[in-house]
Amino acid sequence: MLTLPRFLTSIASIALLALGAYLLWSWYDGAWIRDSAGELVLVREDWRLWVGGALLAWSFLGRLVALLALARGSGRRRVPDDGRGALQDGASGSRLYVDQHGPADAPILLLTHGWGMDHTFWDAARQDLGKRFRLVMWDLPGLGKSKAPKGDAISLAGFAKDLGGLLETLEAVWKRRER
Repeated sequence: MLTLPRFLTSIASIALLALGAYLLWSWYDGAWIRDSAGELVLVREDWRLWVGGALLAWSFLGRLVALLALARGSGRRRVPDDGRGALQDGASGSRLYVDQHGPADAPILLLTHGWGMDHTFWDAARQDLGKRFRLVMWDLPGLGKSKAPKGDAISLAGFAKDLGGLLETLEAVWKRRER
C-alpha cells in the first residue's frame, strides 16, 4: 500500500508530466490568427516549448537531480541487530523493546529514535560509541518491536511517560552501580 506522501508525490509527478505534454502539444498546434493584411498566420508561443520541455525533462530526469541532493551512505557495512534486547513494561501501559550495548560499567547514553523509525536507526552510533558507552536504544510504543498500549491511542504524552519511566529505571541502575 502506498503511503500518503508517496501517493501525493505520484499524483504531482503525473500532473507535471501531463502539463508538460499539454504545453508541448499547444506549442506545436499553435494558434491561427489574422495579421494586419488579413492573412492567416500560425503563431507559436516559444515559452510553451521551453516550459513544456523543462517539465518533461524534470518528469523523466528529476530523480537523478534529487538523488544528487540526498546524503550519501557512510559506505560501512551494516552490522545486523544481535537481538539482545528485551520487552519491558512501559509507564504508559505499553511494552517497550529496549536494547543495550557496550560495557556495563561505562557511562549510559539513552538513544531515542524519531517517528516512523526503530532502534536500528542507531546502528552507526552503536558501532562508533559502543566500546566507550553503555548504549540503551529503545523503540517508541507501536514502532519497531515495541507494543502500543492496549485500548489507548499512541500519543506524544504517552511517549514522554514511557521515556520518563525508562530514565527512572536507568537512574536506579546507575545509582546501584555507584555503590
